[in-house]
Amino acid sequence: MDNSNKKENNIEKLNASAGKITEFIKPCLLLLIKENPTYGYDLINKLEQFGYESPNPGLIYKNLRHLEKKEFIASDWEVQSSGSPKRNYQLTNKGEKHLLNWSHKIKNSRKLINHFLDKFNSLT
Repeated sequence: MDNSNKKENNIEKLNASAGKITEFIKPCLLLLIKENPTYGYDLINKLEQFGYESPNPGLIYKNLRHLEKKEFIASDWEVQSSGSPKRNYQLTNKGEKHLLNWSHKIKNSRKLINHFLDKFNSLT
């Protein structure tokens, strides 16, 4: 592979990771659960609206377990008349407060990002 192909590959990798905020999945899950207490599989589908295309179910369930361990969400098993039981997730009071804190952090980040973009646009 010549240098130009390596450079193009690096740019593609950068573009693929641009805009991905590692911890952003947690407030997204909390917000979706606040909107409608639901199951993990349903959350996987709803995460697409936040830019998570075909999210890894293992990553989603790992984050749900983490949020439950921190007592931001609670779950119970719901037995279905057909099929296997499903774990239903609800937001706790502690989770409400944590989601509010996230919203403040995101608002502050948005201000910084807007400042960056304004400065960038003024130079281009």
